[in-house]
Amino acid sequence: MKTARLARAPRRPRRSGPPGTRPARLPRFVRPFARALAFTLTCALACTAILAASPRARAASDLPAVPQQAATSAPSQQAPAQQAPPRDVLLLNSYHAGSEWSDEITDGVREALAQAAPAARLSVEYMDTKYNTDPEYLDRLLDLYRHKFRHRRFDAVVVSDDNAFAFFLRHRAELFGDAPAAFCGLNYPEQYDLRGQDRLTGVVDHADLAGTLEGALELHPGTRTVYVVNDRTTTGQAMDRLLASVQPRFKGRVEFERLSGLSMRDLQERLAALPSDALVLLFSYVRDAAGHVYSYHESCALVCTACNRPVYGLWDVYMGHGILGGVLNSGRAQGALALRQVLRLAEGPGPVPLATNPPNVFSFDYVQMRRFGLAESGLPPGSRVANRPESPYMHNKGIIWGGTVLFLILAMAVAGLAVNTVARRRAEQELQRAERRYRDIFEHAVEGIYQITLAGRVISCNTALARLLGFDSPDQLVHELRDVRAQLYVDPRDRDRFLDILRPEGRVLGFETRFRRRDGSVIWVSVSSRLAHPCGDMESCIEGFVTDVTARKQAEEEVAALTRRLEERVQERTREFRAKTDELVAANARLQELDDLKSVFLSTVSNDLRTPLTSIIGFVKLVSRDVGKTLSDACTPEQEKLGRRIQANLEIVTREGERLARRISDFLDLSRIESGRAVWSDTTCRVDHLVEAAVEAVRPQFADRPEVELKVGLGGNLPELTVDRERMVQVLVNLLSNADRFTDNGSVTLTAWAAADAVRISVADTGMGIPAEQLESIFDTIRSADTDTLVLDRPKGTGMGLAICRAIVNHYQGRIWAESHEDRGSVFHLELPVHPAENRDENRHMDMDGSRGRKDEAHEEGASTRAGEDTAGSGGEERSAAAAGTVPTVPPSPDPSDA
Repeated sequence: MKTARLARAPRRPRRSGPPGTRPARLPRFVRPFARALAFTLTCALACTAILAASPRARAASDLPAVPQQAATSAPSQQAPAQQAPPRDVLLLNSYHAGSEWSDEITDGVREALAQAAPAARLSVEYMDTKYNTDPEYLDRLLDLYRHKFRHRRFDAVVVSDDNAFAFFLRHRAELFGDAPAAFCGLNYPEQYDLRGQDRLTGVVDHADLAGTLEGALELHPGTRTVYVVNDRTTTGQAMDRLLASVQPRFKGRVEFERLSGLSMRDLQERLAALPSDALVLLFSYVRDAAGHVYSYHESCALVCTACNRPVYGLWDVYMGHGILGGVLNSGRAQGALALRQVLRLAEGPGPVPLATNPPNVFSFDYVQMRRFGLAESGLPPGSRVANRPESPYMHNKGIIWGGTVLFLILAMAVAGLAVNTVARRRAEQELQRAERRYRDIFEHAVEGIYQITLAGRVISCNTALARLLGFDSPDQLVHELRDVRAQLYVDPRDRDRFLDILRPEGRVLGFETRFRRRDGSVIWVSVSSRLAHPCGDMESCIEGFVTDVTARKQAEEEVAALTRRLEERVQERTREFRAKTDELVAANARLQELDDLKSVFLSTVSNDLRTPLTSIIGFVKLVSRDVGKTLSDACTPEQEKLGRRIQANLEIVTREGERLARRISDFLDLSRIESGRAVWSDTTCRVDHLVEAAVEAVRPQFADRPEVELKVGLGGNLPELTVDRERMVQVLVNLLSNADRFTDNGSVTLTAWAAADAVRISVADTGMGIPAEQLESIFDTIRSADTDTLVLDRPKGTGMGLAICRAIVNHYQGRIWAESHEDRGSVFHLELPVHPAENRDENRHMDMDGSRGRKDEAHEEGASTRAGEDTAGSGGEERSAAAAGTVPTVPPSPDPSDA
């Protein structure tokens, strides 16, 4: 069944036109007509497709389509390894070529094979058993097939009707071997002995005789007798058995009378004299009693023409040849289904169950309906009507729609021509305007524009080029300048070099040369050109621009002279600079000595200041205690008030004194590291022990501030570090104290994990953050101190905590850096490499810049207690005692910015 396709609307042609022109648009008064024409054409094409695909248009075909589900009535199991598709298929027909039933089956097999296995070859054999059924004929036919198939082995065999199937069963092993086979057209396959017949399936031809009779009796309620026309062929005998099986169902409703064993003439006489309460059921009458053989169409036509009552049948080959209707079996559908069954059987070793022919619906002949006065409204639901006469429109709808479409196309063509005319006029106007615009650009350009031949003759130029070369007009230049190499170039060899570059490259950019003007003066020009193919009536020419660069060349010469003088001055200044450099080297050596003296001085002064400061702090605490005891005795309110004020002032003196002591300790510690005189007590330490010591040191600070939570996260398999334990704890305490000091709410998180031969430790907070411009300088000694003093609403530290951290980390060849976003917190990262033990001593005495310092054998005073004093205060505000608590842990983050 072919389905109509909607014709595609023609593509809109590409708009073309000169550069700068606007695409043509429909005039405002034409647009509604164009839209109406387009809508009408679309509707017409859609209606054509709908009408072509409607059931009424398909009613001309009296053969039912084969449903796809019929071929899959029983699911087949997929074989583990599928066989190759069949290449040679045999169709064995019981009857002769030209038999309507056999031809229908053959067409169905051929169509299904073309879809399922296009590369396969179909061989069709006709046994001609309608005319020849004697044993001698069948023996000769067997000999023929033996000789014909002696060198052929079929991949699949389809057998049609009883005679061929009986022949197939008797000689299957000899003629067809173990090829899979499927039968069709059999009403009673159970009458055959199928024992030992492997790889056999088929389609059972269940003619719906009961359905046909029920429908016929409903349409003809006064029927009393059903006359059955049948012959004595194999098909006729099968139909007799079918009639005998359904007769009890209609007992008491109608009587059945068989019209068999008659010649065609006697049969026609009996049918012409049937009573008015009779119906005729045509089974098979292809051979009469006189031995005459008729085709299905001939016998149907002879029977129905002579009969004066409605005739019903069971096969679609009778439709259109006189029967009124019936539930008709389709030979085409059975052949296609049998082919699909045998292909499924060939795909794998599993059995394929028998299938029934596709369900059919009642079919009626419109001509016979009119003859016997039946209306379509009275037919059974779902009935199909064939041979319905077409209306003039249906008969000529191709011409009508073709004319309509042609008219619309012509109308659209006329509209298109009108639109094209308008668009072409607009394009011409735009082209003229563009040509005037380009001509104005050419004539009034500041640079010279030219077009010359390869031989050197000027074809055209603009006014700017004529004035540049000293001519009054472009025409004068074209008339007088015949050979640019000899007349224009100061050095004719420049013309040759210009052409040598132009020919292979096709263009020249910024070629500088000297031209001779008409008055003999010389100018410097820059030429940019391209080789044009073709150029007017000539094969090729040169097009380009000329720019006067005389002023630039003069300026370059002046610059060159100035450059020479400048180089002389530079050489003179270089000699002076070398002398000054020698002086600076000597001064730098002196400064280095002074820096060493400064470090020694700071160390000495720090030690000298710390001793009396410690005494002052101690005596202040004693005085504060004595004042507190005095306040506990009986005293006047004024004395108590005075004592409280004195005690508060003494606490301020104590706090500031301790802060000064911490700053002196930091100065002393930083001075030792910078001068290389610091003593490093390296031991093998576990990272989790270092973290635990630092957390215990800052726990009082966080205990006083419940709004800030301290979290710790340690990764697994942390390597051991060979470091100075107290100094490394000092680094962690400084970072934690800094984070606490600049965090109002949220958390401070310390994480540690192993990363590629190193240990990474990060301290993240949710505080105020650090401006981006200060991230590079926060580890400097002076800048960190200045930054610390600028934060007036925060507890003050010494300002050197981060500088000391960097010095200690640099000593162990590590690195420390910070990441921050203002108002979102900061993250300080610390990374220490895991060095082998034999390299630890070489890295022990390193200053802040990584240079080696000398080892100070003498321990500084108080060195053994330095860690306990420094870790309590460096880089953060001291905290009063607080209750011990548990620090929550968090899993270590592989990305420090996630901490």
